[in-house]
Parts: sequence; C-alpha cells; structure tokens
Amino acid sequence: MVNKFTFALGFALAAAQSFGAVYYVATDGSDANAGSMAKPFATLNKANEVVHAGDTVWVRGGVYDLHDTVFYARYKMTAGILLTASGESDDQRIHYLAYPGERPIFDGANLPVAEGIEHSDGTPAGAMYTSTIVIAARYLHLKGFEVRNTPMKHNSNSGVFIHASKHIFLE
Repeated sequence: MVNKFTFALGFALAAAQSFGAVYYVATDGSDANAGSMAKPFATLNKANEVVHAGDTVWVRGGVYDLHDTVFYARYKMTAGILLTASGESDDQRIHYLAYPGERPIFDGANLPVAEGIEHSDGTPAGAMYTSTIVIAARYLHLKGFEVRNTPMKHNSNSGVFIHASKHIFLE
C-alpha cells in the first residue's frame, strides 16, 4: 500500500512540473502581487522576471498604457516590454497568451523616445531605437496581442523587435 501511495505521489508531482507555473497579468494588477488570477501582475516585464521554461502567462484584456522603458544595452535600444527569459525546447516554451475571449492591447503612445544620438558610455540617452516589445530570448510563444502607437521619431522603430532569438512563435 505504501508503494502505491509513493508511486501516485511521485507521478502527481512529475505531472505538475511538466505543465509549469501559471501567471496572470492585468491592467488593474500590481507588480507587487504574486501573479495569480486573483492578484495579477501589472506588466509583462514583471512576468519576464519570474517565468521559467514551461510556464504560461495569461494576459487579460484591456489597454496597457506603456510609459516606462527598459534599456537593452546589447542593442542600444529602449523597450516598453523586454522579454529575455527563455524556454528550453519546443515542449518547454514560455507562453504569453491573451486570456480566452479577451484582447490585450499594448499602446506605446506614451513611451519616451530615445535621443538617437550615439553616446560612447552606452547609456539609455544614447539609445538609437525605441520599440514597444523587444524579444531577446528563445522558445517563446506570444498569441493574441495588439501592438499600437509605436513611437517614431528619427529612426525606424518597430512594434515587435526580435533580436538574437530563435524558435519564436508570434500569432
């Protein structure tokens, strides 16, 4: 009887690990929250800090007014959302998915735009581009998002910029 219980417990734990953790992001969330459905994060940047291979992030509908940027020094650019956490394989992707029946909209109209002047110190002031979402990762799956109002000033920016990445699904 003990062996059956041990086997069942081991099987249940292995199954739970194979599915990964589930997090939520919502326009009324807070990055101080746990990322649960009842207490969602406010940003994908916070979700990026906690996710691991095999995890899923459900993004609730609404307009996400992006007004802060993250500096991506490797490419001298700023981003409203910077996704750097990677999955490990096709079976262990990180999924960022629109919550069923809802449409998350990432609006870059209020993003500060970089000067576009080359600085030798590699600071954000010298960023050449500003994009709404920058992906610098592997094995990600993004589905159901709208990206709008990417700021354009002097350089050609993009709504979604993929750099040094592979195995990315955008739907």
